[in-house]
Amino acid sequence: MEDKDLDYQPPYDPATGKEKLKEQITALNNFLSACRNENFRQIMSGISEAYTNAESWQSRREILSIVAPKISLNLMQLFMPGLTGYRFTAARLHATKYGLGSKVDIIPKVVQRFDDNQIAHFVDFIISPHVCTDLSYDEKVLKLSSGIELFIPNTIRNMGATRIIDQYLLYCKEMCSDFEPL
Repeated sequence: MEDKDLDYQPPYDPATGKEKLKEQITALNNFLSACRNENFRQIMSGISEAYTNAESWQSRREILSIVAPKISLNLMQLFMPGLTGYRFTAARLHATKYGLGSKVDIIPKVVQRFDDNQIAHFVDFIISPHVCTDLSYDEKVLKLSSGIELFIPNTIRNMGATRIIDQYLLYCKEMCSDFEPL
């Protein structure tokens, strides 16, 4: 069976020189004639179009991961001019890690803001004599970017970090039941 349309013309990329483009077209046409598979060109054209029309890099990587493990970078660049080695390698890694063409849901990072009263309440608890003991000697100097120096007395914590948190939550529960702790 002879393929009548072996002369594939990839999308023209002005950054690629005409000589290199001719070499790529010749290499692709030789490959296609050797394979004698007319479906290959249609499939790759469809993937190339989907890749080009994708809205985000994540979608492009997922689309590219369908064929990246099975096809070389040079052959892929014939169908997708401008495809970099980094993106091709990222698509192969995606296929290995998550599977061919699989969509990966991104878990959003939640930033929780605290009320100034909650922070002040916690700081008051932390610097209370129940948690920290001031030493009578030595003090630390904090130099701010504005040039101001703050002298802070040296302290010793009376409890470990986990115990401090447990004590703070119990303190809030017993002393101020209507207050929401950090």
